[in-house]
Amino acid sequence: MADIRMRLKHWWQDKSVPAPGRDVQVSQDVLHLFRLRREHRLLRLRFAGIAQDFQSLLLEVDLKHNRLLLDDPFPLLAESELFGGRRLDVASIEGAASTRFETRVLGMSHVGDLKALSVAMPGVVTAAQRRNRFRLTVREHMPVQAVLRLEALGNLAAQVQDLSSAGVRLLVPSLAEQPPLESAPLFLRLGDERGMLCTLRVCSLQHTLNKESTLIGGELLGLNPPQVQLIERFIARTQRLQRQRDMALEG
Repeated sequence: MADIRMRLKHWWQDKSVPAPGRDVQVSQDVLHLFRLRREHRLLRLRFAGIAQDFQSLLLEVDLKHNRLLLDDPFPLLAESELFGGRRLDVASIEGAASTRFETRVLGMSHVGDLKALSVAMPGVVTAAQRRNRFRLTVREHMPVQAVLRLEALGNLAAQVQDLSSAGVRLLVPSLAEQPPLESAPLFLRLGDERGMLCTLRVCSLQHTLNKESTLIGGELLGLNPPQVQLIERFIARTQRLQRQRDMALEG
């Protein structure tokens, strides 16, 4: 897990720094921002002069242009209200230990096919000390496929129970009669994206009461930085849709 975190950190630094080869020191404040992005924490936005609160996600920490890109605020906000320079207070929705910072609006932009709000890089971040990665509960209708390969049994179709960029929990046909499992190749595919082959290092293994199925929890090893980003973007898109559906139901 530590190896994946370091690879992801170096990939983001290489992507964001304009001059290759320059030794750039990343401040603790910036690392806290990367944590918010990595964990897909919901953010509460409070714009100066607007009474209503909004919600968003941190899509990108852009060190090259000294800005942050936030998911289009929800509920929708008229672009006429997002004039440059408007002060913005941001807080992650994590209870008493939320991460907070103040910034200002730069304008609207895009991240891939997502509309994004561009804001200035904050000078100070008051951050929560949390290290857990966001874990998405995978529901039946979600386009997530997984195949676990065991030497004795061949390919086993696996039902993904939850997923993060570092780990996964799978339900597979019973392994009660098999030797203890430490690791196995895992094929993972999200939506229409290209499938990923990695190694699942088993951290927990539990058989159901009737021993018809086995629940496996483990770390995803051997993913390259673009694959880690693919998982994170899938989680962010899925969480965004869930958030919009939930708020529509509440309204």
